[in-house]
Amino acid sequence: MNPFHQPEVPATAKVLSLVRLHHGLPSDGGEEIPHEIAKGRKRLERVWKSGARLNHLFARRRCIALEEIPSGCFPVILELSGGSNFVILRERNEEAAGGDSYLVQFPDSREALVRGDRLRELYDGVCVFLRPGSSPTRSGGPGFWGRLRERLAAKSSKKVIALSFVANLLNLAAAIAVIVAPRSALGEHGGSPFFLTGLGVIMAAAVTGGLALLRRQAGRDSLPGALVDCAFIPFLAVAIIYLSGWGALPFLVFAGIFSLALLASRHLGSASSAFRRLRPQLLTFTFLLGAVVTAILALSGQLAPAFVAAGLVLGTTLVDRLFDGDLVLRELRLLACL
Repeated sequence: MNPFHQPEVPATAKVLSLVRLHHGLPSDGGEEIPHEIAKGRKRLERVWKSGARLNHLFARRRCIALEEIPSGCFPVILELSGGSNFVILRERNEEAAGGDSYLVQFPDSREALVRGDRLRELYDGVCVFLRPGSSPTRSGGPGFWGRLRERLAAKSSKKVIALSFVANLLNLAAAIAVIVAPRSALGEHGGSPFFLTGLGVIMAAAVTGGLALLRRQAGRDSLPGALVDCAFIPFLAVAIIYLSGWGALPFLVFAGIFSLALLASRHLGSASSAFRRLRPQLLTFTFLLGAVVTAILALSGQLAPAFVAAGLVLGTTLVDRLFDGDLVLRELRLLACL
Protein backbone atom coordinates (compact mmCIF):
# COMPACT_ATOMS: atom_id res chain seq x y z
CA MET A 1 0.00 0.00 0.00
CA ASN A 2 1.20 3.51 -0.79
CA PRO A 3 2.69 4.86 2.48
CA PHE A 4 1.22 8.29 1.75
CA HIS A 5 -2.26 6.76 2.04
CA GLN A 6 -1.64 4.87 5.27
CA PRO A 7 -3.49 6.59 8.16
CA GLU A 8 -1.02 5.34 10.80
CA VAL A 9 1.88 7.20 9.18
CA PRO A 10 2.18 10.72 10.69
CA ALA A 11 1.57 13.67 8.35
CA THR A 12 5.02 15.06 9.23
CA ALA A 13 6.65 11.90 7.86
CA LYS A 14 4.57 12.02 4.68
CA VAL A 15 5.35 15.63 3.77
CA LEU A 16 9.06 15.18 4.53
CA SER A 17 9.20 12.14 2.26
CA LEU A 18 7.41 14.06 -0.49
CA VAL A 19 9.93 16.91 -0.27
CA ARG A 20 12.72 14.32 -0.46
CA LEU A 21 11.18 12.99 -3.68
CA HIS A 22 10.93 16.54 -5.10
CA HIS A 23 14.68 16.95 -4.55
CA GLY A 24 15.36 13.59 -6.22
CA LEU A 25 17.15 12.18 -3.18
CA PRO A 26 17.64 8.40 -2.85
CA SER A 27 15.45 6.13 -0.72
CA ASP A 28 17.04 3.84 1.87
CA GLY A 29 14.48 1.10 2.10
CA GLY A 30 11.77 2.91 4.03
CA GLU A 31 14.00 4.63 6.60
CA GLU A 32 12.74 7.94 5.27
CA ILE A 33 9.36 7.38 7.05
CA PRO A 34 9.90 8.20 10.77
CA HIS A 35 6.85 6.88 12.69
CA GLU A 36 6.89 9.62 15.30
CA ILE A 37 3.87 11.74 16.24
CA ALA A 38 4.53 15.41 17.07
CA LYS A 39 2.83 16.98 20.06
CA GLY A 40 3.56 20.59 20.98
CA ARG A 41 5.61 23.25 19.27
CA LYS A 42 9.01 22.23 20.68
CA ARG A 43 8.30 18.58 19.99
CA LEU A 44 7.30 19.44 16.43
CA GLU A 45 10.56 21.27 15.78
CA ARG A 46 12.54 18.21 16.93
CA VAL A 47 10.46 15.97 14.67
CA TRP A 48 11.18 18.19 11.66
CA LYS A 49 14.92 18.06 12.28
CA SER A 50 15.13 14.33 12.99
CA GLY A 51 12.79 13.45 10.12
CA ALA A 52 14.71 15.69 7.75
CA ARG A 53 17.97 13.90 8.60
CA LEU A 54 16.38 10.53 7.76
CA ASN A 55 15.32 12.02 4.42
CA HIS A 56 18.81 13.40 3.70
CA LEU A 57 17.52 16.94 4.23
CA PHE A 58 18.37 19.89 6.43
CA ALA A 59 15.35 21.61 8.04
CA ARG A 60 14.97 25.12 9.44
CA ARG A 61 11.69 26.28 10.98
CA ARG A 62 10.97 29.99 10.64
CA CYS A 63 8.12 32.46 11.24
CA ILE A 64 7.36 34.25 7.98
CA ALA A 65 4.35 35.65 6.14
CA LEU A 66 3.02 33.56 3.27
CA GLU A 67 3.67 36.19 0.59
CA GLU A 68 7.22 36.76 1.86
CA ILE A 69 8.42 33.17 1.38
CA PRO A 70 11.10 33.35 -1.37
CA SER A 71 10.05 31.47 -4.49
CA GLY A 72 13.58 30.13 -4.82
CA CYS A 73 13.11 28.17 -1.58
CA PHE A 74 10.17 26.07 -2.82
CA PRO A 75 9.16 23.39 -1.96
CA VAL A 76 8.58 24.24 1.69
CA ILE A 77 6.26 22.86 4.36
CA LEU A 78 3.53 25.08 5.83
CA GLU A 79 2.09 24.42 9.28
CA LEU A 80 -1.69 24.76 9.33
CA SER A 81 -4.41 24.93 11.98
CA GLY A 82 -2.20 25.19 15.04
CA GLY A 83 0.33 22.64 13.84
CA SER A 84 -2.29 19.91 13.42
CA ASN A 85 -1.92 19.69 9.64
CA PHE A 86 0.69 20.39 7.00
CA VAL A 87 0.96 21.02 3.27
CA ILE A 88 3.83 21.42 0.85
CA LEU A 89 3.99 24.77 -0.92
CA ARG A 90 5.31 24.14 -4.43
CA GLU A 91 4.54 27.16 -6.61
CA ARG A 92 3.17 30.69 -6.37
CA ASN A 93 0.84 32.01 -9.07
CA GLU A 94 0.43 35.79 -8.80
CA GLU A 95 -1.38 36.17 -12.12
CA ALA A 96 -4.45 34.16 -11.19
CA ALA A 97 -7.83 35.85 -11.56
CA GLY A 98 -9.13 37.21 -8.28
CA GLY A 99 -5.74 37.42 -6.56
CA ASP A 100 -2.75 35.20 -5.86
CA SER A 101 -2.94 31.42 -5.63
CA TYR A 102 -0.59 28.62 -4.64
CA LEU A 103 0.04 25.09 -5.84
CA VAL A 104 0.12 22.91 -2.72
CA GLN A 105 0.59 19.20 -2.14
CA PHE A 106 -1.20 17.40 0.68
CA PRO A 107 0.30 14.61 2.85
CA ASP A 108 -1.55 11.98 0.75
CA SER A 109 0.38 13.31 -2.32
CA ARG A 110 -2.67 14.99 -3.90
CA GLU A 111 -2.06 18.41 -5.47
CA ALA A 112 -4.41 21.39 -5.72
CA LEU A 113 -4.39 25.09 -6.57
CA VAL A 114 -5.47 27.02 -3.44
CA ARG A 115 -6.42 30.70 -3.28
CA GLY A 116 -4.05 32.85 -1.26
CA ASP A 117 -6.74 34.26 1.03
CA ARG A 118 -7.95 30.75 1.92
CA LEU A 119 -4.42 29.52 2.59
CA ARG A 120 -3.72 32.53 4.82
CA GLU A 121 -6.77 31.67 6.94
CA LEU A 122 -5.28 28.27 7.77
CA TYR A 123 -1.56 29.12 7.76
CA ASP A 124 -0.01 29.45 11.23
CA GLY A 125 2.75 31.75 10.01
CA VAL A 126 5.38 29.00 10.51
CA CYS A 127 7.24 27.59 7.52
CA VAL A 128 9.74 24.72 7.39
CA PHE A 129 12.54 25.34 4.89
CA LEU A 130 14.31 22.25 3.60
CA ARG A 131 17.34 21.66 1.45
CA PRO A 132 19.40 18.58 0.57
CA GLY A 133 21.99 17.63 3.17
CA SER A 134 21.72 16.61 6.82
CA SER A 135 23.62 19.66 8.10
CA PRO A 136 24.68 23.12 6.89
CA THR A 137 28.29 22.01 6.47
CA ARG A 138 27.73 18.54 5.01
CA SER A 139 25.18 19.29 2.35
CA GLY A 140 27.60 18.84 -0.52
CA GLY A 141 26.09 21.91 -2.15
CA PRO A 142 27.31 25.48 -2.50
CA GLY A 143 27.94 27.62 0.55
CA PHE A 144 26.20 30.86 1.48
CA TRP A 145 28.08 33.06 -1.00
CA GLY A 146 27.65 30.48 -3.72
CA ARG A 147 23.90 30.35 -3.13
CA LEU A 148 23.76 34.15 -3.10
CA ARG A 149 25.60 34.35 -6.42
CA GLU A 150 23.26 31.74 -7.89
CA ARG A 151 20.25 33.70 -6.68
CA LEU A 152 21.51 36.97 -8.16
CA ALA A 153 22.72 35.33 -11.38
CA ALA A 154 19.32 33.84 -12.17
CA LYS A 155 17.65 35.23 -15.27
CA SER A 156 14.63 36.48 -13.29
CA SER A 157 16.91 38.18 -10.75
CA LYS A 158 18.90 39.94 -13.47
CA LYS A 159 15.68 41.41 -14.83
CA VAL A 160 14.64 42.53 -11.35
CA ILE A 161 18.04 44.11 -10.68
CA ALA A 162 17.88 46.03 -13.97
CA LEU A 163 14.33 47.26 -13.27
CA SER A 164 15.21 48.31 -9.73
CA PHE A 165 18.33 50.13 -10.98
CA VAL A 166 16.26 52.01 -13.56
CA ALA A 167 13.59 52.81 -10.96
CA ASN A 168 16.16 54.42 -8.67
CA LEU A 169 17.66 56.41 -11.52
CA LEU A 170 14.14 57.61 -12.34
CA ASN A 171 13.85 59.04 -8.84
CA LEU A 172 17.03 61.06 -9.30
CA ALA A 173 15.93 62.16 -12.77
CA ALA A 174 12.49 63.12 -11.47
CA ALA A 175 14.07 65.31 -8.79
CA ILE A 176 15.98 67.23 -11.45
CA ALA A 177 12.88 67.44 -13.67
CA VAL A 178 10.74 69.09 -10.99
CA ILE A 179 13.44 71.75 -10.59
CA VAL A 180 13.74 72.50 -14.29
CA ALA A 181 10.03 72.30 -15.20
CA PRO A 182 8.78 75.45 -13.35
CA ARG A 183 11.66 77.51 -14.67
CA SER A 184 11.03 76.33 -18.23
CA ALA A 185 7.29 76.98 -18.00
CA LEU A 186 7.25 80.24 -16.02
CA GLY A 187 10.65 81.73 -16.67
CA GLU A 188 13.35 82.64 -14.19
CA HIS A 189 11.20 85.17 -12.33
CA GLY A 190 7.72 83.85 -13.14
CA GLY A 191 5.33 83.39 -10.24
CA SER A 192 5.45 84.44 -6.61
CA PRO A 193 7.35 82.38 -3.99
CA PHE A 194 4.01 81.29 -2.52
CA PHE A 195 2.78 80.07 -5.91
CA LEU A 196 6.07 78.32 -6.76
CA THR A 197 6.20 76.64 -3.36
CA GLY A 198 2.65 75.34 -3.64
CA LEU A 199 3.30 74.19 -7.19
CA GLY A 200 6.43 72.38 -6.04
CA VAL A 201 4.54 70.48 -3.33
CA ILE A 202 1.83 69.45 -5.80
CA MET A 203 4.39 68.35 -8.39
CA ALA A 204 6.32 66.38 -5.76
CA ALA A 205 3.15 64.60 -4.63
CA ALA A 206 2.29 63.67 -8.21
CA VAL A 207 5.81 62.49 -9.05
CA THR A 208 6.25 60.53 -5.79
CA GLY A 209 2.87 58.84 -6.16
CA GLY A 210 3.56 58.00 -9.78
CA LEU A 211 6.94 56.48 -8.99
CA ALA A 212 5.47 54.42 -6.15
CA LEU A 213 2.71 53.14 -8.41
CA LEU A 214 5.22 52.27 -11.13
CA ARG A 215 7.33 50.24 -8.72
CA ARG A 216 4.29 48.41 -7.36
CA GLN A 217 3.04 47.45 -10.82
CA ALA A 218 6.46 46.38 -12.04
CA GLY A 219 6.90 44.03 -9.11
CA ARG A 220 10.28 42.69 -8.05
CA ASP A 221 11.93 39.81 -6.28
CA SER A 222 12.54 40.74 -2.66
CA LEU A 223 16.30 40.18 -2.26
CA PRO A 224 17.86 41.36 -5.58
CA GLY A 225 15.63 44.44 -5.82
CA ALA A 226 16.10 45.35 -2.16
CA LEU A 227 19.89 45.06 -2.46
CA VAL A 228 19.88 47.59 -5.30
CA ASP A 229 17.55 49.89 -3.33
CA CYS A 230 19.84 49.81 -0.29
CA ALA A 231 22.86 50.54 -2.46
CA PHE A 232 21.19 53.78 -3.59
CA ILE A 233 20.61 55.07 -0.03
CA PRO A 234 23.97 56.96 0.17
CA PHE A 235 23.38 58.60 -3.23
CA LEU A 236 19.88 59.71 -2.20
CA ALA A 237 21.15 61.12 1.10
CA VAL A 238 23.91 63.12 -0.60
CA ALA A 239 21.54 64.38 -3.31
CA ILE A 240 18.88 65.64 -0.89
CA ILE A 241 21.45 67.37 1.33
CA TYR A 242 23.05 69.04 -1.69
CA LEU A 243 19.74 70.23 -3.14
CA SER A 244 17.71 71.05 -0.03
CA GLY A 245 20.22 71.84 2.69
CA TRP A 246 18.25 72.39 5.91
CA GLY A 247 15.16 71.21 4.06
CA ALA A 248 16.56 67.69 4.28
CA LEU A 249 16.58 67.79 8.09
CA PRO A 250 13.08 66.32 8.71
CA PHE A 251 13.79 63.43 6.39
CA LEU A 252 17.21 62.75 7.90
CA VAL A 253 15.84 62.94 11.45
CA PHE A 254 12.96 60.60 10.63
CA ALA A 255 15.36 58.23 8.84
CA GLY A 256 17.59 58.18 11.93
CA ILE A 257 14.69 57.48 14.29
CA PHE A 258 13.36 54.81 11.97
CA SER A 259 16.78 53.10 11.74
CA LEU A 260 17.20 53.11 15.53
CA ALA A 261 13.72 51.66 15.98
CA LEU A 262 14.55 48.84 13.56
CA LEU A 263 17.84 48.09 15.32
CA ALA A 264 16.10 48.05 18.70
CA SER A 265 13.43 45.63 17.49
CA ARG A 266 13.94 42.07 18.64
CA HIS A 267 12.38 40.91 15.38
CA LEU A 268 15.04 42.59 13.22
CA GLY A 269 15.83 40.25 10.35
CA SER A 270 13.89 37.33 11.83
CA ALA A 271 10.22 38.12 11.19
CA SER A 272 8.08 40.63 9.37
CA SER A 273 8.60 44.01 11.00
CA ALA A 274 5.53 45.94 12.14
CA PHE A 275 7.01 48.94 10.35
CA ARG A 276 6.57 47.25 6.98
CA ARG A 277 2.81 47.01 7.48
CA LEU A 278 2.76 50.75 8.23
CA ARG A 279 4.90 51.63 5.21
CA PRO A 280 2.26 53.69 3.30
CA GLN A 281 1.21 55.62 6.42
CA LEU A 282 4.78 56.38 7.49
CA LEU A 283 5.76 57.54 4.00
CA THR A 284 2.71 59.80 3.82
CA PHE A 285 3.56 61.28 7.23
CA THR A 286 7.19 61.98 6.28
CA PHE A 287 6.10 63.58 2.99
CA LEU A 288 3.64 65.91 4.76
CA LEU A 289 6.15 66.77 7.47
CA GLY A 290 8.79 67.52 4.87
CA ALA A 291 6.33 69.58 2.84
CA VAL A 292 5.55 71.80 5.86
CA VAL A 293 9.22 72.33 6.78
CA THR A 294 10.44 72.97 3.22
CA ALA A 295 7.48 75.30 2.51
CA ILE A 296 8.29 77.38 5.60
CA LEU A 297 11.94 77.57 4.57
CA ALA A 298 11.01 78.56 1.01
CA LEU A 299 8.54 81.27 2.07
CA SER A 300 11.07 82.70 4.54
CA GLY A 301 13.73 82.90 1.83
CA GLN A 302 15.95 80.17 3.26
CA LEU A 303 15.31 77.70 0.42
CA ALA A 304 14.74 78.24 -3.28
CA PRO A 305 11.13 77.28 -4.15
CA ALA A 306 12.37 75.19 -7.08
CA PHE A 307 14.21 72.92 -4.67
CA VAL A 308 11.13 72.15 -2.55
CA ALA A 309 9.81 69.51 -4.95
CA ALA A 310 13.22 67.89 -5.40
CA GLY A 311 13.72 67.65 -1.65
CA LEU A 312 10.32 66.05 -1.15
CA VAL A 313 10.84 63.47 -3.90
CA LEU A 314 14.32 62.49 -2.76
CA GLY A 315 13.51 62.62 0.96
CA THR A 316 10.47 60.38 0.66
CA THR A 317 12.44 57.99 -1.54
CA LEU A 318 15.25 57.88 1.03
CA VAL A 319 12.87 56.86 3.84
CA ASP A 320 11.19 54.34 1.54
CA ARG A 321 14.53 52.62 0.85
CA LEU A 322 15.19 52.15 4.56
CA PHE A 323 12.32 49.66 4.74
CA ASP A 324 14.40 47.34 2.56
CA GLY A 325 17.22 47.14 5.10
CA ASP A 326 15.25 44.85 7.41
CA LEU A 327 14.05 42.83 4.43
CA VAL A 328 17.59 42.33 3.11
CA LEU A 329 18.84 41.12 6.50
CA ARG A 330 15.94 38.68 6.85
CA GLU A 331 16.38 37.36 3.29
CA LEU A 332 20.11 36.86 3.81
CA ARG A 333 19.44 34.96 7.04
CA LEU A 334 16.95 32.76 5.23
CA LEU A 335 19.50 32.14 2.48
CA ALA A 336 22.14 31.26 5.07
CA CYS A 337 19.99 28.54 6.62
CA LEU A 338 18.96 26.89 3.36
